[in-house]
Amino acid sequence: MKKRILMVAMVVLALMVSLSVALADESRPPEDQISLDPNFASYEWHRMVRSENFGLAMTKASITKLSSTSVSVYGYTEGNEKCAVVGGTIYLQQWNDNKWNNYHSITFTGREVYMFSATRTVTVESGKYYRVFVSHYGVAYDGNQMGMSSTTKSIYVN
Repeated sequence: MKKRILMVAMVVLALMVSLSVALADESRPPEDQISLDPNFASYEWHRMVRSENFGLAMTKASITKLSSTSVSVYGYTEGNEKCAVVGGTIYLQQWNDNKWNNYHSITFTGREVYMFSATRTVTVESGKYYRVFVSHYGVAYDGNQMGMSSTTKSIYVN
């Protein structure tokens, strides 16, 4: 009887350990989406060749952990010529239910400039992973439009 109770207890313990490992895996994004720096993640893109046609020349995105309940988010969009409109939308995303969900957004727009950027401090929930996704766009004076996106790796805020 004692052996049977011990065997049942071992099976239950093994199931609990397996369940906790499975739940832990869902609470964090894949390793290749996590920044090596626990407090900062960024992404930067540059056009390497000068184009005669209107286009985006540079984009940037970043997230910085400020405290256990706040992060700073940043987005930057630059055209290869003066733009009628240039900017983007910064999406602060939170890892939840095994996927990225939009948590907060900030739109930034400049008119009749080459570039425009925005930095904001956002209050967040502690104990979660966050990243920044920026949708960049530029509009030339002739109406030609260009868009692209930037995504940082994630940081854990605790």
